[in-house]
Amino acid sequence: MVAHDDLALAAQAMLGRQDVSKDLRFVLGSLPEEVTPAAVDAALARAEIDAEAVADIRQRYGRDLSAVVDRIRPVLRILGTPDDGFEAATNDVDRLTEWLSARVTDWDAPDLLFAAHRSVDGDAMGRLAWKALGDVAQLPAWNIALAKLGHETVENRNMPEQAQAHVETATPALRAFARHVAVATGNPSLFRRVERVTQGFSVDADWSAQWWELPFTPVLSSLTAGYRAIAALAPYVSLIEDAETVERLAGRLEEAGITVGPDPYETAEANRRRLDEVLSSMYDLYLAWRGATDPTAQGTDTPEPPGELNLDGSEYLGEWPEAKLMDPIVAA
Repeated sequence: MVAHDDLALAAQAMLGRQDVSKDLRFVLGSLPEEVTPAAVDAALARAEIDAEAVADIRQRYGRDLSAVVDRIRPVLRILGTPDDGFEAATNDVDRLTEWLSARVTDWDAPDLLFAAHRSVDGDAMGRLAWKALGDVAQLPAWNIALAKLGHETVENRNMPEQAQAHVETATPALRAFARHVAVATGNPSLFRRVERVTQGFSVDADWSAQWWELPFTPVLSSLTAGYRAIAALAPYVSLIEDAETVERLAGRLEEAGITVGPDPYETAEANRRRLDEVLSSMYDLYLAWRGATDPTAQGTDTPEPPGELNLDGSEYLGEWPEAKLMDPIVAA
């Protein structure tokens, strides 16, 4: 019979909760010294743990090793481990540990068994195998092994979130790139065009079958393909393409003398605020002049302050000089 503490820790791992151990120890601690399966069942019932989860715990941490063996089979397949004698060793955990220790050198047998115990399905086991073994257990290879064993294949369900996280992390560097291109070409509107490509990024559905953890490179390749579609950008894309990480992307820009800060949107907000202040001052001056020159005209035929200006995008590229603060209005 499994010891109280062992069962508590097993339940804690299975349920993904760090507070189960204390409760189970409390409940199971009241069991008599002669622990029977019926007594354990009654104690687990008092613990109010989901019955399906308890059954899963019993299966993977009890004498029945069938679920554990099913998790181990694809590992042996991707490692190319001969399975002679494997079936005979699957009925006893000590024999199975001995068999794995003698034949699997890339993954310590106790750790492999613990991973198999922890894994609720082929997806969970595949992720642990990849972390332990590296790219030999990357998602496509894992699915090939699962398929050959007649198991259901899996996918990276977290891929969209991983891709979006890459884009969000890379956004400051990508905005710096957009600002640089707009300044270098003398075309302020390019900043917003590049931004639309970045903001319109969409994932490739095939990525979910290729990586357990989506790398940055396919995300950047997708973005640079969109940048290249803008003719004026094509000569500049080589500045950032093939960067394997966000850090390397920022390093490429730095090497080219392109600073990532300040945020172009903060620059634009400051420029527009200064412009609004100038326009408001001009409006107040106009009203004062109108009242001084023609008091009878007060309140009649008075123009409204300017609304949202359709600026050319230069507000994102740098602080507007005081002498040129009205240039965007003239251009608009």
